[in-house]
Amino acid sequence: MSRIFDRDNSDMSFAYETVIKVLDQWHEAHRQQFVRDGYTNLLNTFDTQEEKHGHIGGKYMRLDVGGSGAWMLEMATGDVYQIKGYGKIDKKKCAGNIYAPDFDGAVLFRDRFRHGRFDNRKVVL
Repeated sequence: MSRIFDRDNSDMSFAYETVIKVLDQWHEAHRQQFVRDGYTNLLNTFDTQEEKHGHIGGKYMRLDVGGSGAWMLEMATGDVYQIKGYGKIDKKKCAGNIYAPDFDGAVLFRDRFRHGRFDNRKVVL
């Protein structure tokens, strides 16, 4: 279950469907790990407690889980960056580009607490 919150119902040039698909992939990867960890008795509240949602800003979209911030999507380019805290973007930690044909939203779950620098964008030669 994923939602996008638009602050002023403005017309955005990026594809909502792509963002929703990525959020749903992230949510499903999180759900699968939740089941593997044996928390099946809590599955009935998982969708509400761990909801993935986006909040549209001027330049970036916040990609959050539950009440916590996790990633920032640069809307002009499609690059997804980890946050340092309080909405500050860490450009040294890039999960990839949502417009890449092989991008899978599960990487947002896998790399959420990854330490060190990383850049999952594909290099075009």
